[in-house]
Amino acid sequence: MPTETVYGLAGNGLDTEAVEKIYEVKGRPQIKPLALMIPDSGSMERYCEPVPEQAKQQAAIAAERKSQVGSGDRSDRVRTYNFP
Repeated sequence: MPTETVYGLAGNGLDTEAVEKIYEVKGRPQIKPLALMIPDSGSMERYCEPVPEQAKQQAAIAAERKSQVGSGDRSDRVRTYNFP
């Protein structure tokens, strides 16, 4: 997946085989976590228990910035990327 500076690897974070493949391709030890991208701050409760208060605060800041930026920001490009 293209990003602003480098190519990134992406896969379904809920698919064990996809996650294992990313670790394998990156040569990353499984003790080091991968980032999980979610569509909105409301999804944090689904994937992280408990959600740290600092994470909620950061999500609120990010949502405010996104509302100021509008469409065309990086999150829109990721959301519309057609994964092979």
